[in-house]
Amino acid sequence: MLSESSSVGKSGGCFPGSSSVLTPSGPKLLSSLGVGEAIASLDSAGEIVFSEVIAFLDYAPSSKRQFIRLSTSSGRQLTLTPSHLVPTEPKDLKTPSSIIYAAKVQVGDRILVRDDDRTLPGGSRVRWDDVIEAELVLEEGVYAPLTREGTIVVDDVVASCYAIVNSQTIAQVGFFPLRLLSTITDGLQSVKDFFWHSHGGQDITTNEIQGSKSMNSRWRQPEGLHWYANFLYSISTYVLPSSMLY
Repeated sequence: MLSESSSVGKSGGCFPGSSSVLTPSGPKLLSSLGVGEAIASLDSAGEIVFSEVIAFLDYAPSSKRQFIRLSTSSGRQLTLTPSHLVPTEPKDLKTPSSIIYAAKVQVGDRILVRDDDRTLPGGSRVRWDDVIEAELVLEEGVYAPLTREGTIVVDDVVASCYAIVNSQTIAQVGFFPLRLLSTITDGLQSVKDFFWHSHGGQDITTNEIQGSKSMNSRWRQPEGLHWYANFLYSISTYVLPSSMLY
């Protein structure tokens, strides 16, 4: 088990900009990812799906931060902040997975990795892989994409989008208003696009709309913790027992 300073732990969960995610068109660095893009995630059925990025819970491209790098027997490396949640194989085989902080992952634990499998509809499958090393590293760039699924596949390793609170379910419920707001915003944008086209607006492709949305969303998001994430982290000490907090 690795330890870190409390100031690092309370800053939220994130990944460095050099990490990559999988999009429908191929791998992409987190440093170039935008809101509105779809990336590989794990759904509630345990299948790899592409899920929309609705916000960045933390976004600081020029910041340097201490991360934990988990290396597996198959050569995968997941780099993330110690307070970030990671699915691990449970000791009790009656449960499908156990969510723990990255700082608590030890050599010998097993984490979920993604393999290409063209025989499956999504072209991917997940399996457990042994952790053979856990080390502290200093990396540049702080990125914490939030997908609608609440999970993310980074460098072919499955991780949660959440941190600080040691419950994927509670975190997913807590961020429901943000997902709802994103859905409403997307709906209003679709209505606007419909009226634009129906009244003789210039015809543009779906990809151009998606790209424009991504660039504009990223441009408007200030550096640092997302305001809603900051709000939830602030009230968590009052509504949750200390045993559930990092």
